[in-house]
Amino acid sequence: MPFVVIATALFLMVRLGYFAKGKAEGRLPFAMGVVLILLTALWQTMTIAPDYADWFIPTAYAVIDITKYVVAVVGLLFIVVGIVLYADGWQSRAEDIKTQQGKLSILNDLQHDARQPYHMLELLNIALRQVLVHYPSATGAIFLINRSRRQLVLTSSFGLKKEETAMLEYYPMDRNIVSQSVELGDPMLLSRFDFIDRSGQPIQSRFNSTLVLPLTSGMEKIGVVLLCSEDKQFFGRTDIELLAPVAQWLAEKIRSARLARELSQARSTTENHVADFSASVTRFISAARAIGAADPVTMFCRSLVGIAGCESVHLYGLRWGELSFHGGSEPLLDVSESYRTALVNAVDRTRPLIVNQEAPDGEGASGDIVLSSLVYPLESSETQDALVLLRSGRSFAVKDQELKQLEALAGLARVAISSSESGQLNLARRKGFDAISSLLANDISVKPFPEDSGWFLRHIVPVLPPGSFGIAFVGDEQGVWRSSESVG
Repeated sequence: MPFVVIATALFLMVRLGYFAKGKAEGRLPFAMGVVLILLTALWQTMTIAPDYADWFIPTAYAVIDITKYVVAVVGLLFIVVGIVLYADGWQSRAEDIKTQQGKLSILNDLQHDARQPYHMLELLNIALRQVLVHYPSATGAIFLINRSRRQLVLTSSFGLKKEETAMLEYYPMDRNIVSQSVELGDPMLLSRFDFIDRSGQPIQSRFNSTLVLPLTSGMEKIGVVLLCSEDKQFFGRTDIELLAPVAQWLAEKIRSARLARELSQARSTTENHVADFSASVTRFISAARAIGAADPVTMFCRSLVGIAGCESVHLYGLRWGELSFHGGSEPLLDVSESYRTALVNAVDRTRPLIVNQEAPDGEGASGDIVLSSLVYPLESSETQDALVLLRSGRSFAVKDQELKQLEALAGLARVAISSSESGQLNLARRKGFDAISSLLANDISVKPFPEDSGWFLRHIVPVLPPGSFGIAFVGDEQGVWRSSESVG
């Protein structure tokens, strides 16, 4: 009988793993029940001895039998209790394992969702919700660091009240446990969490358990994940072990997104620089070729159309105290006196100047911009000239790169003006020589000068500068000179 009890107890212990490593509920009641049953079996075995009837007085055997059955019943009860507690323990353990498996699947679910074309803010919202699914009584928030203002900017939140969200919108990176966790890069458990108002004063919150998970990637501090619960000791070291990889993955994801954005911006900037450089080279080549054209000023101005968003380009200067337009990409019509005055004032400056012409509204005040002019003076010790770029409808917004281009093109502009003036001077000289040759080729002895004094004037005035005129004087015998004819 005792061997049967021992064999059965050993079988149950091995099969159910009562004494395996780890905590097993009901181990003590089961062992006590087995000991009591074993004692009952041993006593029952001794009752078969031949002289058992002589061991005690006859009245004691009834008490011994009752005691034996009571001990057996108690032993069975202890065994049943031990098995029940063991089953409950395994049930709780199975539920804990299921919960842990669910928490472990957070990272897999996030990696699966990350394959979808989600925006980073949407991915953070999804990550926070997936974490809080396994912590039903908890709330959470994700912050990103703004180093320039030394603040934690609330990026995503779930389960917070409206006033709590407002207080967490900008959380200062001062001497508090959250900032300490971010700076050290280590997760932290807090018994309580305090809000901080605009004046820097702490405000006690309703949360009694807080888990802080910093978002770090290498030496870069990115942000922090904050999980809070009203239940005391809700979070533990196990939660840190489970959620730390999730926080690390989020940090790497945010950093990779930032690097991708910076790479895209750098690529776009490089492409824009290459396109601007190609356009600048093409413009410089076109402007240089315009110098050798028949009308260098016009061709030069046409080659500059489009720079800084202009619609037309013109060259002007001051000659003999008056405003003179050398030429442009298109005719400049309806130049008002006020606009001429503004151009005269602008050419004296050493810096570029923007002149806007506005159409008055119904009440006589300034209204919309009709014409905007960018005046770029050409530095020269001999003449006062300037480039003027025109656009209609809106004011100029010139970039540094465009100003550098205009500075380089200013030298070519001076060469174009000099080439144009040289060509005009050569043309005037050629006309003068032709007129003189024509005069010398004519027979002027047919009619004396006093009789036809205007003949010379009619031939010489066409080669004079615009606005010139000529007067012929004839002297008499008394030596008095009198005007006989005028032209011009």
